[in-house]
Amino acid sequence: MFKVFPVFRKVTGRFIVLLSIIIFGCAPAHVPLNTYAKNSYDYKFLKAEMLLNSGEFKEAADIYMSLAEKTGDVYLYTKAAEVYKQQQEYKKAVEVLKDGIDSGNIGNSAELYYQLAKIYYENLQQFQSARKYIEKAVSIEESDQYLELQADIYKNTNDFSSAIGVYDKLIKKNEDASYFLQRGKLYMYLDLAKKAEEDFVKAVEMEKNLEAALLLADIYLRENQNKKAIKYLKIAQEKHPGLILPELKLAELYMESNRYEEALKYYSQIVDKVSGERKIYVLKQMGKIYLKQNEYKNVIEVLEEAYNLGSDDTQSAFYIALAYEALKEYDKAEKYYKETLKIRSDYTQAKKRLAFVYFSQGAYDKALDVLADVSEVYRDVDFYRIKSAVYERKGNLKKAVDVLNEGLKSNPDSETLLMNKAFVIEKKGDLNTTIDIAKKVLKINDNNDVALNFLAYLYAENDMKLEKALELVNRALEIDGNNPAYLDTKAWIFYKQKRYEQAKEYQIKALNLAPEEKELREHMRAILDAIGINKGVDEYIKAD
Repeated sequence: MFKVFPVFRKVTGRFIVLLSIIIFGCAPAHVPLNTYAKNSYDYKFLKAEMLLNSGEFKEAADIYMSLAEKTGDVYLYTKAAEVYKQQQEYKKAVEVLKDGIDSGNIGNSAELYYQLAKIYYENLQQFQSARKYIEKAVSIEESDQYLELQADIYKNTNDFSSAIGVYDKLIKKNEDASYFLQRGKLYMYLDLAKKAEEDFVKAVEMEKNLEAALLLADIYLRENQNKKAIKYLKIAQEKHPGLILPELKLAELYMESNRYEEALKYYSQIVDKVSGERKIYVLKQMGKIYLKQNEYKNVIEVLEEAYNLGSDDTQSAFYIALAYEALKEYDKAEKYYKETLKIRSDYTQAKKRLAFVYFSQGAYDKALDVLADVSEVYRDVDFYRIKSAVYERKGNLKKAVDVLNEGLKSNPDSETLLMNKAFVIEKKGDLNTTIDIAKKVLKINDNNDVALNFLAYLYAENDMKLEKALELVNRALEIDGNNPAYLDTKAWIFYKQKRYEQAKEYQIKALNLAPEEKELREHMRAILDAIGINKGVDEYIKAD
């Protein structure tokens, strides 16, 4: 058991070191270790600071943790977690904060819950865990900082009503224009336009808030209240005279709220009125919208114009390549991915996409050469998927599995890598191992629809557990009801159960969604033969 330092020791120890940092600017550079008794709090804290500044992060974190466990100091747990965050070791940072909470040695755990929520929200993007921990922090202390994060988490999990409740508390504590703006936007999400308008008016009255003024202008334009719209657009122009057109901000707001057609309308009005970097920016925004809408020819048109205006524009070159790849114009995709890498040779995403283009062209060795150039630091799940797929396509299933196993060392719970491994193992003919892997994925995430469907299909194809297979595929269809592969699986289960009419019904649905898919057509042929229908697949579906 560590001896708990007296409260006075906890406070004054850190105060002395922090005071020296304030006075001298950087403690490690100006305060020698021999200033303090060896193994004292001050000595260890200062040593950790020195290690941190010299890049010895693990050693620094270990000292912070040792001091934290002795003193129960929230600051030190947070400091240790921050070191791990800087190194992108988010799970380790989480462990540190949870250890602090579980120690029972700290007076106020609100800050540790808050820091946990931040990591789950900002770094791990596990929103339900973020929500749980911020709610614990707020239950202990309703600070503005905690409430603001809570509102943001609620908003980004589409719980707009709860987010509004949090802003109600913030506004009661402090009538800040930004709080009225954010609450007004939440009212807009809930189609409570009148309440939103009241909050935006309040934000403008308090500080002539630009975004609130433009949102009000938008509301009034849609209501054909042109005089009111002009009033707020003028406020926006007065507040930000350097803004070329208020429409630019409106376009931004429409894009943020996924109202792409309206955003495109405003960008189109602006694009010929601006020049230089601003024109490149507007063209790129238009390109992003077209990419989201899968209008790849339009993507190429606007982004090639942007690229010609600024030939060192990595983003435009990359998105042009993506568009050509989507159109299966692989030669042009290859050209622009190479252009991207000429501008920025360390652009990992471009390397992976170029490798995939080579893979799609059957140039497997070229794909492997490009992947070999990806730094080990950036070898993520997609890297291992693509590399494994290359070896699989080359017929080297053992090597394909080896690559996936390598990826799983650093990503042991990756559902994507595990499912890819299951697909390859099935090709090797190892049914039991394939089933085990699919079950493992469902233990990690019982709502993984790919795993649900795949396990259901394995059972059906091998005449196993057909009722269980039906239960699994029904769950997959609850998640993605228009997936032709899932509909085909359900049809095939019915076929195996000799429920041919039901099999036919679902197979027709699947074929209507993917009429050229070979396996779906083969299954339909088998179903028609079982019923005794001699018509061709296309002829029957057309007649039906």
